[in-house]
Amino acid sequence: MASDSTGTKSVTNTLSTTVADSIRLQQAWDGVEIHNQDATNILYVRFDGTAPVAEANECESVPPSSVKTFMPMLVGPTTVAGAHAVGVVGSGGKYTVTGVAK
Repeated sequence: MASDSTGTKSVTNTLSTTVADSIRLQQAWDGVEIHNQDATNILYVRFDGTAPVAEANECESVPPSSVKTFMPMLVGPTTVAGAHAVGVVGSGGKYTVTGVAK
C-alpha cells in the first residue's frame, strides 16, 4: 500500500503512484463518501479490505472531479473492530474519504 491512513470521520490523501492506499475510518458510519479531487483521473475503490486494481472486478469507480456516496448495501459490514476499510487507487491525484450518516 502506498499509504495507510486512519481517521474518525475523514481522511484526505494524494495518491503518489498507481499503488492502492488503505484507509480505515475508526468509527462505524451509515455510508462512505469518496471525493475525487483530480481533474483527469478516475478513482477505483473497494470496501472489503482488499486492495483495488484499476478497472478490475469488485471495484467501484469515481469519475474525475466528482463525489460519490456509497451506502450500507455496498459498503457492507464494518471491519477491524468497527472501522470501515476503504481501498483507493488511481493514477495520482488528491481524494477525500468521509463517513456519512443517513
